[in-house]
Amino acid sequence: MLSLLVLLGTTVYGNGINSSFNNFHITLTTDTIPIVNNPDSNSNLAPLSKVANTRDTIPVTDTFSFKKSASGLDAPVTYHADDSMILDVPTKKIILYGKETKVKYTDNELIAPHIEFDQRTNLVSAYLTKDSLGEVISYPTFLQADFKTVSDSIRFNMKTGKGLTKGTYTRQGEMYVYGEKIKKADSAVFYALNGRFTTCNLDTPHFAFVSKKIKFINKKMAFTGPVHPEVEGVPLPVVFPFGIYPLQQGRHSGFLAPTFTANDQLGLALEGLGYYKILSDNWDIVARGTLYSYGGWTFNASPRYVKRYRYQGSLGLDVQHFKDIDKAGQRSLM
Repeated sequence: MLSLLVLLGTTVYGNGINSSFNNFHITLTTDTIPIVNNPDSNSNLAPLSKVANTRDTIPVTDTFSFKKSASGLDAPVTYHADDSMILDVPTKKIILYGKETKVKYTDNELIAPHIEFDQRTNLVSAYLTKDSLGEVISYPTFLQADFKTVSDSIRFNMKTGKGLTKGTYTRQGEMYVYGEKIKKADSAVFYALNGRFTTCNLDTPHFAFVSKKIKFINKKMAFTGPVHPEVEGVPLPVVFPFGIYPLQQGRHSGFLAPTFTANDQLGLALEGLGYYKILSDNWDIVARGTLYSYGGWTFNASPRYVKRYRYQGSLGLDVQHFKDIDKAGQRSLM
């Protein structure tokens, strides 16, 4: 009986030890940081569709961007110098030397032995050069499309397209023009001061019309104030109050330029001054007249009709009046 009680007590005591050991083990091995079961933090983020479209407050600078000057040119300017080039940095000027120095901007081209370009004002200037004997070596030449001038000096603004030349020769259709000063207003209009125009292609023409002011519309028309003719540089005592001269190419109505001739019996003659009129595609008429310094005149009218590849014909009407030739001859000897 006693042994049964001892065995039972030992068993109960052993179970108590195991229970205490288990509690001790659990206490030591338990994580001291409690695990908190929080919901996923991503669930609190707003969807991308509801995020405000905001810009970065830090500006991004492009190192290759630049601000264009209001006075700058719209196209590049190209230079060429046969001899040398001087770059004056403080004054922003480029000076070119050479027999065929060139400056080109869009459709404007300047060729001269001496050219100066001012980058501040966009003015380009060209000058002639002379040798040691005073003879001209080369003249400045200005080209723009079908417009060409040869001058003693040229000043041209690349920005505005305006310019001023001195001692200038140019050609308009079949008419050769010289002006002491020519002002270029734009690409189609220019003005000549103390101008001279003729159909003779010599530097000193046999005949010409002279006017103080002339307006030219390129390849279209020319307008003058009072104008008088000259023969071999000698002005004639004939003055027209104004002049209108068509410069168009091809078939068109307009005045016909006269020529100057000399006759032993009739004197100097203003010959062939007239007008050409287009009546239709098949009809036109030419009217011409001649004036003589000793007195006398002629007039001719010639209508013409043409049907290409089929037929053509013309009519002629001539009227003339002369003073007594003997009296004219006696007058010429006095």
